[in-house]
Amino acid sequence: MVTSGSSIKTYCLSVYRQPAATKYQVSSQKVILNGTSKDLYAVNINGNNFIKLRDIAYLLNGSSKQINISFNTSTNAAYLASRTAYTSMDGSENTAIKLANPQISAQSFYLDNASIYPVAYNINRNNFVNLRQLCAVLDIGLTYSSATNTITLNTANSYTAGQ
Repeated sequence: MVTSGSSIKTYCLSVYRQPAATKYQVSSQKVILNGTSKDLYAVNINGNNFIKLRDIAYLLNGSSKQINISFNTSTNAAYLASRTAYTSMDGSENTAIKLANPQISAQSFYLDNASIYPVAYNINRNNFVNLRQLCAVLDIGLTYSSATNTITLNTANSYTAGQ
């Protein structure tokens, strides 16, 4: 918080650093979206699933939680627009991952022009965002069953932490 005379401004500073030893592999979890099994190409980084931002937009298209994504290279920012149909950028959505050493993404992220702060990695020039954090921001129900190694996403449900 910064005070100048009678004016008070609050700033939020988020600092992420690359872990000393990043363990990563293509994720092996099955995914069910709104009751339908889906192919989802995600990366498990240090025990958390990260999904390419365009892939989740592609999968959510036509649902009540659909999003469109645009990028601004001059500001190094990704913009998510809720309740907007996804427009493919290059047809590379939901394809097999060419795994390379993930690096913390330097991009800023916005949902409906408000800053959001998901942990994100850059892999082969693509943003991979933490799936759980993205579901929290988009208010998508997410559960995980270790017995079946299955992630279930439900756009009709709200996100509940720890499920």
